[in-house]
Amino acid sequence: MRCHKDSVFIHALTCAITPEWSTYTYPGAQYSPLVVTQVGLPLAGVPSVWALTYNSTELDPAPTGVTMSFMNAHFGVTASGTRLVLFPTAQDVNIPICPDLRGYWGDYDDLQILNTDRNGTTTFIRAHSTTGLRAPCASRDQFTENPLHVDGLTFQ
Repeated sequence: MRCHKDSVFIHALTCAITPEWSTYTYPGAQYSPLVVTQVGLPLAGVPSVWALTYNSTELDPAPTGVTMSFMNAHFGVTASGTRLVLFPTAQDVNIPICPDLRGYWGDYDDLQILNTDRNGTTTFIRAHSTTGLRAPCASRDQFTENPLHVDGLTFQ
Protein backbone atom coordinates (compact mmCIF):
# COMPACT_ATOMS: atom_id res chain seq x y z
CA MET A 1 0.00 0.00 0.00
CA ARG A 2 1.29 3.48 -0.84
CA CYS A 3 0.12 6.48 1.12
CA HIS A 4 0.03 9.98 -0.30
CA LYS A 5 -0.43 12.56 2.45
CA ASP A 6 1.09 15.95 3.29
CA SER A 7 2.51 14.80 6.59
CA VAL A 8 5.88 13.68 7.83
CA PHE A 9 4.32 10.71 9.67
CA ILE A 10 1.45 8.56 8.54
CA HIS A 11 0.52 5.04 9.60
CA ALA A 12 1.98 2.72 6.94
CA LEU A 13 -0.86 0.17 7.09
CA THR A 14 -3.90 2.42 7.20
CA CYS A 15 -2.55 5.60 5.53
CA ALA A 16 -4.06 7.54 8.42
CA ILE A 17 -2.20 10.43 9.98
CA THR A 18 -0.48 9.49 13.23
CA PRO A 19 -1.41 12.65 15.17
CA GLU A 20 1.27 12.32 17.84
CA TRP A 21 4.02 12.17 15.20
CA SER A 22 2.50 14.37 12.53
CA THR A 23 3.39 17.83 11.24
CA TYR A 24 0.03 17.99 9.48
CA THR A 25 -1.23 21.00 11.48
CA TYR A 26 2.07 22.93 11.49
CA PRO A 27 2.35 26.15 9.48
CA GLY A 28 4.58 26.26 6.42
CA ALA A 29 5.99 23.21 4.67
CA GLN A 30 7.82 20.30 6.26
CA TYR A 31 9.99 18.04 4.11
CA SER A 32 13.04 15.75 4.00
CA PRO A 33 12.29 13.75 7.16
CA LEU A 34 15.09 11.55 8.48
CA VAL A 35 14.66 9.00 11.28
CA VAL A 36 17.27 6.94 13.13
CA THR A 37 17.12 4.82 16.27
CA GLN A 38 19.57 3.70 18.93
CA VAL A 39 18.36 0.25 19.94
CA GLY A 40 18.09 -0.09 23.71
CA LEU A 41 18.70 -2.97 26.08
CA PRO A 42 15.28 -3.61 27.63
CA LEU A 43 16.52 -6.20 30.12
CA ALA A 44 19.10 -3.69 31.41
CA GLY A 45 16.51 -0.91 31.57
CA VAL A 46 18.03 1.05 28.67
CA PRO A 47 15.23 2.29 26.37
CA SER A 48 15.53 2.71 22.63
CA VAL A 49 15.96 6.29 21.47
CA TRP A 50 14.38 7.45 18.22
CA ALA A 51 15.42 10.73 16.64
CA LEU A 52 13.78 12.71 13.86
CA THR A 53 15.00 15.67 11.85
CA TYR A 54 13.26 17.50 9.04
CA ASN A 55 13.38 20.77 7.15
CA SER A 56 10.62 23.30 7.76
CA THR A 57 9.54 26.74 6.61
CA GLU A 58 7.31 27.18 9.69
CA LEU A 59 9.70 29.69 11.30
CA ASP A 60 10.27 31.77 8.14
CA PRO A 61 9.87 35.34 9.42
CA ALA A 62 8.27 36.58 6.17
CA PRO A 63 6.53 33.90 5.82
CA THR A 64 7.39 33.60 2.15
CA GLY A 65 9.07 30.20 2.18
CA VAL A 66 12.48 31.63 1.26
CA THR A 67 14.15 30.45 4.47
CA MET A 68 13.97 27.13 6.27
CA SER A 69 14.98 25.66 9.60
CA PHE A 70 16.39 22.31 10.63
CA MET A 71 14.09 20.81 13.26
CA ASN A 72 14.70 17.81 15.53
CA ALA A 73 12.70 15.74 17.99
CA HIS A 74 12.69 12.41 19.81
CA PHE A 75 9.77 10.01 19.75
CA GLY A 76 8.88 6.44 20.54
CA VAL A 77 6.28 3.94 21.72
CA THR A 78 5.91 2.64 25.27
CA ALA A 79 5.55 -1.08 26.04
CA SER A 80 1.79 -0.51 26.33
CA GLY A 81 1.65 1.03 22.84
CA THR A 82 1.34 4.70 23.81
CA ARG A 83 3.00 6.99 21.27
CA LEU A 84 5.38 9.53 22.81
CA VAL A 85 6.87 12.64 21.26
CA LEU A 86 9.01 15.49 22.49
CA PHE A 87 7.96 18.58 20.61
CA PRO A 88 10.27 19.55 17.76
CA THR A 89 12.89 22.21 18.40
CA ALA A 90 14.63 24.40 15.87
CA GLN A 91 18.28 23.61 15.60
CA ASP A 92 19.33 26.06 12.91
CA VAL A 93 16.91 28.75 11.70
CA ASN A 94 16.36 31.12 8.80
CA ILE A 95 18.69 29.37 6.36
CA PRO A 96 18.24 30.82 2.85
CA ILE A 97 16.76 28.29 0.45
CA CYS A 98 18.95 28.28 -2.66
CA PRO A 99 18.12 25.46 -5.10
CA ASP A 100 19.58 25.10 -8.57
CA LEU A 101 17.37 25.99 -11.54
CA ARG A 102 15.80 22.52 -11.48
CA GLY A 103 14.65 23.12 -7.89
CA TYR A 104 17.19 20.67 -6.47
CA TRP A 105 19.06 21.63 -3.31
CA GLY A 106 21.68 19.38 -1.83
CA ASP A 107 23.29 16.01 -2.26
CA TYR A 108 24.13 15.81 1.41
CA ASP A 109 21.33 15.03 3.82
CA ASP A 110 21.73 12.27 6.38
CA LEU A 111 21.09 11.50 10.05
CA GLN A 112 23.31 9.10 11.97
CA ILE A 113 24.23 8.16 15.53
CA LEU A 114 27.49 9.89 16.41
CA ASN A 115 28.08 8.20 19.78
CA THR A 116 26.55 7.05 23.05
CA ASP A 117 28.33 8.04 26.26
CA ARG A 118 28.75 6.00 29.46
CA ASN A 119 25.53 7.46 30.85
CA GLY A 120 23.55 6.19 27.86
CA THR A 121 23.11 9.64 26.29
CA THR A 122 23.06 9.32 22.51
CA THR A 123 24.37 12.11 20.28
CA PHE A 124 23.04 12.30 16.73
CA ILE A 125 24.56 14.13 13.75
CA ARG A 126 22.71 15.57 10.78
CA ALA A 127 24.95 16.22 7.77
CA HIS A 128 23.37 18.49 5.19
CA SER A 129 23.87 20.93 2.35
CA THR A 130 23.47 24.59 3.20
CA THR A 131 24.20 27.99 1.72
CA GLY A 132 26.32 28.62 4.82
CA LEU A 133 26.71 31.71 6.99
CA ARG A 134 23.24 32.96 6.06
CA ALA A 135 24.63 34.13 2.72
CA PRO A 136 21.98 34.99 0.17
CA CYS A 137 21.83 33.10 -3.09
CA ALA A 138 24.63 34.67 -5.17
CA SER A 139 23.95 32.66 -8.32
CA ARG A 140 21.88 29.75 -9.53
CA ASP A 141 22.72 27.63 -12.56
CA GLN A 142 21.13 24.58 -14.15
CA PHE A 143 22.94 22.08 -11.90
CA THR A 144 24.61 24.17 -9.18
CA GLU A 145 23.99 27.02 -6.78
CA ASN A 146 26.42 29.39 -5.11
CA PRO A 147 27.32 29.39 -2.29
CA LEU A 148 26.94 25.73 -1.30
CA HIS A 149 28.55 24.14 1.75
CA VAL A 150 28.30 20.86 3.60
CA ASP A 151 27.62 21.27 7.30
CA GLY A 152 26.68 19.16 10.29
CA LEU A 153 24.54 19.67 13.37
CA THR A 154 24.63 17.54 16.49
CA PHE A 155 21.93 17.06 19.09
CA GLN A 156 21.07 14.69 21.93
